[in-house]
Amino acid sequence: MIRRLLLLAGLIIGTSSLGMAGACPTGVGVTVATYEALGAGGCTIGTLSFSNFSYNGTGSGGVHAIPADGVNVVPSGLGFEFTAPWNVGANQELDSAITYTVTASRASITDLLLKMGGFGFSGGGTVSVAESTDVKGVPLSLFVVSNSGETKDTASATFAGVSSLTVIKDIAVNGHTGSAAVSVVFNQFSTGGTVPEPTSMLLLGPGLLGLVGFVRRRRATRS
Repeated sequence: MIRRLLLLAGLIIGTSSLGMAGACPTGVGVTVATYEALGAGGCTIGTLSFSNFSYNGTGSGGVHAIPADGVNVVPSGLGFEFTAPWNVGANQELDSAITYTVTASRASITDLLLKMGGFGFSGGGTVSVAESTDVKGVPLSLFVVSNSGETKDTASATFAGVSSLTVIKDIAVNGHTGSAAVSVVFNQFSTGGTVPEPTSMLLLGPGLLGLVGFVRRRRATRS
């Protein structure tokens, strides 16, 4: 019995320490590569933690792919601002895919916002940013675009609260017969409701340890 209680207390205390990540880095020279290096430990903005960043960039038509250390990251609200020179001419393409996980510690995630700025096109050029995730087993996609047919620079979705999401953001510019460019992409989350607080889990660990001590003392008294 005591061995089982000690094991459970150790697991709870060890697991709760995983949520003690530092604040998300900001400043000159902070890029997606900086966030990739944080790994599974991630970082926090308010009541949200962000982890497991990954990046993939491609380029064609004579333009080089933008690397992970070429995409700047600035924490903004409950989310991020990504900036880079996604700029192409005729017959050129650039694509950047950014993936990360966001987890709520005190209030469930209830809203996702995608927005782009500093964009434009000429001729047949196109700018598009797509974001996809999975909400309780149901695929969810947001899409913003600028081309000769339409311009939509903001998209959002509200859903039943979840404790964690993994988002995949795809930023693409294609010059076709003209040119296309976008310089900034915003990602924001909103929260509502509640999820178990980390402090409750931290208090449970010492409580179990106290119970172990009580059981031991009681056994000693009986003997």
